[in-house]
Amino acid sequence: MRYEAGVFLFALLLAAVAVSAAPAPQDRRQAEQLVVRNITPGQDITDHEWGIVRLELGVEKKGAPESGKKTKSRRSPLKIKVDDREAICYVVDSTTGYDGKKTYAYRTVAIRLGAQPGPRVITVLYDGLVKSVHVTYNPSGQLEFADLYDHQAIFGKKPATIHWFGCYLQKESVKVSFNGQPVQADVEVSHDAPELLAGRISPVDKLKPGANKVRIEALDIRGRKCARELALQYYPDNRVPLGDEFALSLGLEEPRSGPFYDAIVKGRAVVRMRQSGQRPAPESMGGRMIVPPGKAVLAWFKAAWPGESTITTMMKQYATDEPVEVERARVAVYQAPPPPNAPPGSLEKYLKHLPFWPSQRTGH
Repeated sequence: MRYEAGVFLFALLLAAVAVSAAPAPQDRRQAEQLVVRNITPGQDITDHEWGIVRLELGVEKKGAPESGKKTKSRRSPLKIKVDDREAICYVVDSTTGYDGKKTYAYRTVAIRLGAQPGPRVITVLYDGLVKSVHVTYNPSGQLEFADLYDHQAIFGKKPATIHWFGCYLQKESVKVSFNGQPVQADVEVSHDAPELLAGRISPVDKLKPGANKVRIEALDIRGRKCARELALQYYPDNRVPLGDEFALSLGLEEPRSGPFYDAIVKGRAVVRMRQSGQRPAPESMGGRMIVPPGKAVLAWFKAAWPGESTITTMMKQYATDEPVEVERARVAVYQAPPPPNAPPGSLEKYLKHLPFWPSQRTGH
C-alpha cells in the first residue's frame, strides 16, 4: 500500500509540473504578431493598378514550427474591411518559412479602396488577430490603349475598333481625336467599380491607308491632364509602301513557361528588323481590369523591296515543342509615285525601284 501511494503521489506531481509548464492560450496568442506591409499609418497612397492596391500581410510566431503535430484550424478566415465595410480581396501570392527566430506566413492580397479619394481605415482580421491602419487614398488617373501597340499594322478591310481603358478619370472630360479630327467615343462605367472607364471608337470614315494617329485626353479626379497617343499602320489591301516600318503583335509570352512566339518572313520584299517584349496592355477579365503577367511580343518589319512576302507567326507551347503556325499575312510592297512637286530626279528613282525596270532585265 505504501508503494502504491508513492506512485500515485509521483503521478500527481508530474501532472502538476506539466500543467504549469504548458503555456496558456493567452500566452500563445501573445507570441503571435499580425504584420501588415506596404502601407504605414498616415501614408498618402497614390500608386495603384487600375484601382487595385496590394497589401502584404501575415502572422509571425516566435520559435521554430512545430513538427509532427497537426495544425489546428484558424480561428477566423482572412477578412479586410475598409471603413468598417468588408472589401473583396484577391490573394495573389503567398509565402511561408522560418528565419531562425520566428515562423512566418504571409499573403499578398489585392483590394479596392473605393472610387473617391479621402481618408481610409484599413482593418485586417486574420487568424483571430486584428490590426487597423489609417491612411489617405489619393489615387492618380490612368489611361491606356487596350488592344493596340504603337505602330502596329492592321491588314485587310476588317472593321478597325480601338479600345481603351481609364481609371479615376472625369468622364465628361474625355476627348478623342483621330488624325487630328475629333471623333465620338462610346464610354462605359463599370457597375462594380465606378472608378473604371471602358471606351471604344470605330473611325471607319477617318481611317486612311498608311499611318494614322489616335489621341485620347482626359482629366483625372485630381485635375491632372492625362493623354495617350498611338500611331497605327492601316493596309486595307495588304499593300505596303516601300520604306514603311510596322510592328505586329505576335502574342502574350511567359518567359519561363511559354508559350513562345516567333515570326518567319519568306520573300525579300519585307525584312524583319527586330523582335522585342514589352508590358502587356490591360484587359478586362471577370468584370475587373487587370494587366496580364508575362510580356507582349512585338516583331518589327520594314518594306525593303517591291514585290511580295509572307509573314508567318509561329508558336511553341513549350521550349521543346515543334513550332506550329498561328497566323499568316501576305504582304505586297510597292513603290509609291512621287508627288507632283517632288524634287528633280524623284521620277527616275521611282522607276528604278519598279519590278521591271529595264536595267534589271538587261543587266545594264
